Amino acid sequence: MKKAIQANKKSWDQRASLHVHSEFYDVIAFKGGKCSLKEIELALLPDLHGLRVLHLQCHFGQDSLELARNGAQVTAVDFSEKAISIAKEMAAEMKLDVRFICADVNDPALLKGEKFDLVFMSYGVLVWHEDLGALAELISGCLDPDGRFLLVEFHPFMQMYDDTTEQMVHSYFMDGPISGEEEGSYAEKGSQEKISYTVWNHSLGEIMNSFLGAGLNLEYFQEYDFSPYPCFENLVNVGESRWMLEGMEGKIPMCFAMRMKGV
Repeated sequence: MKKAIQANKKSWDQRASLHVHSEFYDVIAFKGGKCSLKEIELALLPDLHGLRVLHLQCHFGQDSLELARNGAQVTAVDFSEKAISIAKEMAAEMKLDVRFICADVNDPALLKGEKFDLVFMSYGVLVWHEDLGALAELISGCLDPDGRFLLVEFHPFMQMYDDTTEQMVHSYFMDGPISGEEEGSYAEKGSQEKISYTVWNHSLGEIMNSFLGAGLNLEYFQEYDFSPYPCFENLVNVGESRWMLEGMEGKIPMCFAMRMKGV
């Protein structure tokens, strides 16, 4: 387990170095005012002005900075030192006050005692956790009684596919770790850099029960037949920031959103 976490940290250091210069993230346009948040989360986020927001697995901080740009008081966490370093540089350049912390979100001592109005996580976050229960307990402990947890995530159905999205090779249910190596990344596919990783698949039932088991109360749940990012292979564009798997347009779930209330 420790080896897997260390390998994953290294992989996200590599990705951060690639992603900050990628067309996928388009940092120049973002700094110029382009919103990094997508339609699913924008429809579910509250008025952010004055809210204390905890953004977990923030990568190099684009969405964290966007939340701050919309009036939130943001604390953002990621375990990649490279990503957090880039995020701090961007915050300074953009003159935005975001507290970036380099830490493993599974650390039970992380932010102990601090309370937030909103905990936010999005896209490609849950597969990096073997034990969702520990994550759920941390989130539950960080929320004010009237606080909300908003998760927008790729649907576990998509995790059944191989990297080419041509074959289903993985179980929908937790079936042990899945280790692999990719050349480049979802945001910089032309790179020759080899990136190793270990992930864990989680079914919707496991996801839901993990957070309900931590005492959170479900307010909203929805599945979506599109991805707001072209991060899978064999996608076709079906609208602004909407992609579907070619040949399966409108037939499969690609994302889901879940909003829960604190206890």
